[in-house]
Amino acid sequence: SSLNLSSSSNSICYGNSVTLNANGVAGTGTVYSWSWTDQNGNPRTATGSNIIDTPRVNTTYTVVASGVGVCPQTKTLLVNVNPVPTANLLTANQSVCFGSNAIFVVQGTAGASVSYTINNGLPLTRTLSGNPDTIRINNPATSQSIHLTAVNTSSCTQTLNLNATINVIKSTASISSTNSPICSNSNASFTITG
Repeated sequence: SSLNLSSSSNSICYGNSVTLNANGVAGTGTVYSWSWTDQNGNPRTATGSNIIDTPRVNTTYTVVASGVGVCPQTKTLLVNVNPVPTANLLTANQSVCFGSNAIFVVQGTAGASVSYTINNGLPLTRTLSGNPDTIRINNPATSQSIHLTAVNTSSCTQTLNLNATINVIKSTASISSTNSPICSNSNASFTITG
């Protein structure tokens, strides 16, 4: 009978584990012997029909089935390890004057998509360039808060919980006349408060 080799996934995110299974060889005392190389170049071995590993780099696993009355059979399987995307919120809590724009700055893995909300509103997304990217709210009337919830690529996702608030400061200045009405050729006096 033929050796079958399978895995829980042929492509995983960095930090995740993979389960490999070998079966299908009938014989007395069939032994499945595994070998692979870890991220540091060290050889690794294991025995059994199932193994669980957490590879840090793309890894090729080799299994050999042998035993009494069993012609040795060998198969290999490649497991790809994908990097987990990252995103950072570079904007700290701050204040801007009324009439100014609220600008949040995010930087992360190029090509990844960051998910966020503004003032706990509808979910929004932004594709990252790898350089500092700006999320701009033009002339907000009130303070604006951003909440980054996740960053993902086609293969991996990282949950985020990053927040910042830009407070909008409204002017409280007022002007009033202290001697109105006045006669022609007289001086006008004003008081400014705020």
